[in-house]
Amino acid sequence: MRCGAAHRYDWWYDWSVASDYAKVSVSLPAGLLERARERVGSRGLSRYVAQAMEAQERREALRDWLAGQEAEHGAIPAEIMQEVRSQWLDNADG
Repeated sequence: MRCGAAHRYDWWYDWSVASDYAKVSVSLPAGLLERARERVGSRGLSRYVAQAMEAQERREALRDWLAGQEAEHGAIPAEIMQEVRSQWLDNADG
């Protein structure tokens, strides 16, 4: 099973092929847990939580990569970011 920092950047890692699983105890807000169980059923909860954790790890890896790019190449100029945001929002309506 892969773990640690090496896994953070392994974008094609599929958690479902890992051969080892670990049981853990976590505390979750009751309402959040209830909504998750309604969505996936009690037998799908582990998979749902694992997929959510994997998605969060991917977001964190992307943030780390973007920070590295900014450190190496500098920040994107504000006027370019404004232009991109404007175009993106204009296209959001369909």
